[in-house]
Amino acid sequence: MLRKITLVAMSLMIAFAFGCAKKQTAKTGASFAKSMKGAPEWAYKGCSAFSGEKKKWICGVGVMGGTNNLAMCRDMATARGRQQIAETMNLGFAGLTQDYQQTMTGGAAYGKAADDEQLSRRVAEQLTEISLPGTRVEDMYFSDNGECFSLVVLDLHALETAISGVTGLDAGIKEHITRNAEKAFDDLHKRLQKPPKSGD
Repeated sequence: MLRKITLVAMSLMIAFAFGCAKKQTAKTGASFAKSMKGAPEWAYKGCSAFSGEKKKWICGVGVMGGTNNLAMCRDMATARGRQQIAETMNLGFAGLTQDYQQTMTGGAAYGKAADDEQLSRRVAEQLTEISLPGTRVEDMYFSDNGECFSLVVLDLHALETAISGVTGLDAGIKEHITRNAEKAFDDLHKRLQKPPKSGD
């Protein structure tokens, strides 16, 4: 009898907790929707909602909240947007460098040299560092609950200009990256914007 009462009590507790969780989720969703009313699409959908002026770009959206200091909120949101761009560029530059190396070595030999991947990382870091100053804040949004959203962009023309000014970089790698950057970053953005598969 006691066992049955215990099981019933546990079932009621689980049902209560589940109900509270659903209510909390609904409350959080409603609060978020209310505070973001009138927000630009990019603020809640990210870069996939920003088309710019039909030109190629690399985009990052940074968010900052929990402070009453407007300047800090704005600066931190922008810094986080730039960090997103840096991560995208690191992936893109590393991929382009590896692609160039595979082409030069016939594919199968890539990775056998001890410094192949180190070179990819080094080139990616160098090009990312020199390109980031070309970023700009395209738009900002401030939600009703005090969060700052910063849309930071780097257009491909600024990127190519930065790459052309790099010294000490293998001429073949530089030419390959400049020639293929637009398609590579476009493909990378499409992959990054895809929703994760269930179970990921």
